[in-house]
Amino acid sequence: GARMRDKMHAPADLPVWLRTDDLEFYTQEFERSGMIGPFSYYRSIQNSWEQLESHDGTQLRPPAMFIGGECDVTTGWGLEAIDRVGEFVPNYVGSHILSGCGHWIQQERPEEVNELVLGFMRELV
Repeated sequence: GARMRDKMHAPADLPVWLRTDDLEFYTQEFERSGMIGPFSYYRSIQNSWEQLESHDGTQLRPPAMFIGGECDVTTGWGLEAIDRVGEFVPNYVGSHILSGCGHWIQQERPEEVNELVLGFMRELV
């Protein structure tokens, strides 16, 4: 089977949206605090499913929109759910999969993400 790391690659150069000093800051923070916080989300995911089980089939009524990156492995894992979200969210306005974009959509495509979010918000007022 494929592994998550098979979908990821180390770029030859940092992308324009990630500066060296930003990367150094993130590295220092993870070295200082470790990965307990980020990994705890994944450690507790089974508990999250169990806690939400009683809400199975409940429709979510607030307006919603999905924005994801085409190159984000989590978007790929969720494509079937993304296609069906309108069945469970009556006020779903749609999905936007940004081509060539990874997991950090706000950093990679700030103008495009801001435009989508602002357009979504304008429709609410």
